[in-house]
Amino acid sequence: MNNRKFVSLSKLDQKRLANDFGELRQWVDSGELESYGQLSISVFDHWLSANEARAELGGISENRQRSHNKKLHSFVSELTSQTECYLVKFTGRRRENMTFRKFTSATARNQFLTPAPFDISNRWRFTLVFPELEAIYFERCDFTHDVFFREHGKLRKLEKAAQDAGVYAL
Repeated sequence: MNNRKFVSLSKLDQKRLANDFGELRQWVDSGELESYGQLSISVFDHWLSANEARAELGGISENRQRSHNKKLHSFVSELTSQTECYLVKFTGRRRENMTFRKFTSATARNQFLTPAPFDISNRWRFTLVFPELEAIYFERCDFTHDVFFREHGKLRKLEKAAQDAGVYAL
């Protein structure tokens, strides 16, 4: 039985997506995507001040962590079930190679998209591309994920999924 959660796309699809989302190289190198707009998805309804962040995240209970992660997981699961998406993997010694992968099943997708603990580095988190939305989705720490997009008008599905999951688009 095959236990793989995702498989690489064909060379033709790899080239097409690399062309469509070539700016991801810029993100790896600088942490910014200049030609995109940015939207953040958070369990909090506003940007936290330093004092609020310490209060909300310092000594957070496991039940509260699970609750926040459940909301984010519900959001990304709903969005990925409605819209074509691909996982982005950066490979190579210096992460110089970018590959796109397709999930093998809905179950595999939902398992893989479970949020990592809120306090680990962003380096170990997932990145998705949504060709239909012309958007790039980054899992982030502190219960906030980032979406970079070309046209805000294409994000209606994303905003609806956020509302349904009880998270906020900031």
